[in-house]
Amino acid sequence: MPCRCGAHWCWVCRGVFEMTTIYAHLRTAHGGLNLTEGGTAATLWGRVTGAERAQGTWQQPGGLEDQRRVREAQERRRNLEERERLAEAHRKRQRELAEQATRRQAQKDDRWCAIM
Repeated sequence: MPCRCGAHWCWVCRGVFEMTTIYAHLRTAHGGLNLTEGGTAATLWGRVTGAERAQGTWQQPGGLEDQRRVREAQERRRNLEERERLAEAHRKRQRELAEQATRRQAQKDDRWCAIM
């Protein structure tokens, strides 16, 4: 479903996607684009909304609860991307240090320590 801001959100998992990736997401993650295709989306949607309706907590899409969920999902995605970026930088630095230690050991020079 498109938003006025241009973002598209998945009506099944409520994830936020670019216009170019939403349809691929629906097909791969939920088995299809709509309920008539009989994928996992139909089962999930019926189960979630049925439970929410039974509890009297169901809201129309785009309500305050959905906005909160979208913000939280975006924040989780940003945090994950930041952690992945930091982990990759750490792995790169570890590779550089290992290569540097190997080069220094290969020099067989007394001035260099394997640790330094």
